[in-house]
Amino acid sequence: MKLLRHAVGLFAASLLLGAAPPPAAPKTNTPAKARPLIGRLRPALRRPTVRVKPVKKKARPAPPKCLGMEVLPTRGGARPFAIGEELSYELTVAGAYLGRFETKVGRPRTVDGETVIPLFGRARTNSFVSAIQPFAGRYMAMVHPETLRPVGLRVEAKYGDDDRWERVRFSKDLVRATVDYRLQGHERKREWMTDHQLTDLLSMLYAARSVKITPGAEACQDVFGARRLWRMDAKVEGIERVDTPAGEKDAYKVTTKFLRKHHSTLTRTNRPKAEVDIYFAADGSQTPLKFVVRSQGVEATGTLVRWSLEGKSTDDAWGI
Repeated sequence: MKLLRHAVGLFAASLLLGAAPPPAAPKTNTPAKARPLIGRLRPALRRPTVRVKPVKKKARPAPPKCLGMEVLPTRGGARPFAIGEELSYELTVAGAYLGRFETKVGRPRTVDGETVIPLFGRARTNSFVSAIQPFAGRYMAMVHPETLRPVGLRVEAKYGDDDRWERVRFSKDLVRATVDYRLQGHERKREWMTDHQLTDLLSMLYAARSVKITPGAEACQDVFGARRLWRMDAKVEGIERVDTPAGEKDAYKVTTKFLRKHHSTLTRTNRPKAEVDIYFAADGSQTPLKFVVRSQGVEATGTLVRWSLEGKSTDDAWGI
């Protein structure tokens, strides 16, 4: 279902309306001999020309330079999550259950001679929604075991009858992402560049759990997701109570705004955007307890319904 796909990713469209200037009034050419006397004397009576300097429009201030999440203080110590941790969220819109989104921290592995930790994500519609338009997707980000910075990314998804995939390679300095992907039966390639270290959606979610969250703090980050690069601006609004499987818990509410960045192959001037509120547990784990996605007047909610510190499933059941 299209709504579920957008609830677990990023989507939006804005419509800009403009009006053309009204046409100029047609000019009339009256012969000189037909003009009255006053018309023939007009050049002599004409007022002196006064030149008016054009008013210079004030340039809009440029948005502040984004320095990325690496400027934020970290909490230090051990990682706030363990290998094998599994989280499950129910996705709803207006109280209607659409499907489930799940994440898992995989076991360390070696890729191209480098040790990485795989972070898995998967989503699927429930049986009722699947009868209309099924959706199932799998996501695997490979991150550095200490910095949690992404090394590579793989995505596989099926939207109805359309099989899609993505293969993403990040440069060593994390300022470039090279994307090979398949969409609607066509294989394409795209490259994104940025001026600070970028990341992907799932890696950022886990890295945020190691950051010292303080009410009032603000940050920005370039985030890769759904074949695109997004500018994310975030702010910690404060602490709220959130329902969890273990009862109510205090959570930091972090509001984020996503805006798709420019690219030469994307000619759409009305760039997609979305807002996402994330509620991180106000404890040592800083687990995401809830998230709310808003776009085009639609609000989708993901609520944590299962939390396992040592999941029983194998990485093979999640991997791509």
